[in-house]
Order: sequence, then C-alpha cells, then structure tokens
Amino acid sequence: MTYTFPATGTIWCIEFLEKLPIEKFTQIKKEIDAQIKRDDAIYSRFNTQSELSNLNKNKRLDNPSRQLYDALALAEDIRLMTKDAFTPFIGTYLHQLGYDATNRFAVEGELTKDNSKLGRFLKLDSEVIALPNEAHVDVSSFAKGIMIDNVVSLLKTLHLNEFVVNAGGDIFVSTQNKPVEIAIEAPTHLADVVETVSLKNQAIATSANTKRVWIDQKTEEERSHIKTYNSDIKQVSVIAENAKTADLLSTVIFISGDSFSKPLHSRFNFEERIYQS
Repeated sequence: MTYTFPATGTIWCIEFLEKLPIEKFTQIKKEIDAQIKRDDAIYSRFNTQSELSNLNKNKRLDNPSRQLYDALALAEDIRLMTKDAFTPFIGTYLHQLGYDATNRFAVEGELTKDNSKLGRFLKLDSEVIALPNEAHVDVSSFAKGIMIDNVVSLLKTLHLNEFVVNAGGDIFVSTQNKPVEIAIEAPTHLADVVETVSLKNQAIATSANTKRVWIDQKTEEERSHIKTYNSDIKQVSVIAENAKTADLLSTVIFISGDSFSKPLHSRFNFEERIYQS
C-alpha cells in the first residue's frame, strides 16, 4: 500500500511493506497529514504564517518552539564549523533571489556574494531569537529530513515497522526484515542509476545542483537554491541513521567537498558518496 501526496515543494511517497486494513490505512494518512502540517507551520519559508516566516518578518521571536530553536542552533553550529561555507543565513540570499513566499523568482537589489556578510544572530537561545534588520534565516537544507524523521517516529508509535518514506528522493527505510535496495540517480542523466545501496533502518539524502533551478525573470540568468558549491562535485549522497543528518550533511559536503570531513565525522555517524561525473 502506498500513500502519495505533495509537500515541501516535492512529492512524498510512503510505501507500506505490510498489508493494512483499509480503515487503519485511512487513519494513518490523516495522522501523517496532521504531522506534516505541524512541521510546515514551524520550518517553512513558503508558509507566510510559519514560525520561521514570523521570525524573518519581525526579526525577533520570543519563546520560540524547541523544534525551531534546535534547528537554528544546529545550523549555527555547522556555520561555525564550516567557517560560513554552510550558513542558516542563506535565507538572506534566497530572499534576494525572490525564492521564497513572494514567488518573485527575480533578484531584488544586489546579491550578497560573501557568505559571512549574509547575517549573524543578534541573539539565539531558548527564550529569544533575534536577527539583524536585513537578515533572513532558512533551514530547508535539512528541514525535510526533520520532517521525514517525524513521520517515521509517528508511524512507529502506530506500531508500524515495515515502510519506506521517500520525500523527493530523500529516503528512510524502516524494516525488521531484509534490507531494501535504493537506487541513486546519476547526477547528469537523471534517468540513469549511478549506484544501488542497501538500507535497513537508515536514511539516505542527496544534494546536487541539477533539479531546483529556475530562470531569473528579470535577468534571464539561471539561478539555484545552492549559492556556492565545489565545482568538481556533481552530486553527494549521505547515508545516516536518521534523515535529518543525511539531509544536512549531503548539503554541507556538496558545498564544501571534503574540507570539513574530519570534524563532521567526529560529530556525526554517516557514510558519504561523492560523484564527480
């Protein structure tokens, strides 16, 4: 049985590897929808009423949810580790591009070229998050991973153990039986498979610069949601114990290559696959 639905700007497909009564399947779908809605109300830049959007609009958020604070604190830790190669203030750049709830898809003003100039937290703790006037934050590089993990946790509380959650190619496999084979698309020929991996209670996420691109409506230049990246790398896939880690690190490594491999491996348990063609 499969539940397919749109969310987070992509298509989610949840495949249940065990037979379910139709009544239970219907209830599970409702529970999933409710979980996605809760998470969207926290992390989405495209939901103008989300907690993140309110922070970006008002530049201050008192008593933030634990979920948003934890996400921004993690992003800030990785910013410091990678010396701004990865930054939650990529939201400033995406706003300049018009890649947000405005749906302008056209540059407004000058683009900030230096990541270190995109912004800094004026305050970041469990009581107050504050931003400079021109700054915007974004956690979409791993929010989808968080949302996958939350759906996985939900399904397990409903006593389900055999399923695959696929959110636009970011995947978690839950199984007590044999591993599930997952095909990784080739970076330049998306219909081709570059590698097949076996996953059992693991996640895989992939970052590339080939899918989420658009033409600027003013300049007619091609734009991407990823600001800078290692030009020798075409695609990065990361396998980890949860989707948040896989989603985050696939982006970090795609941006920076192996520059921060040692501190990342010291902090996280993961395997990377780097594709250069």
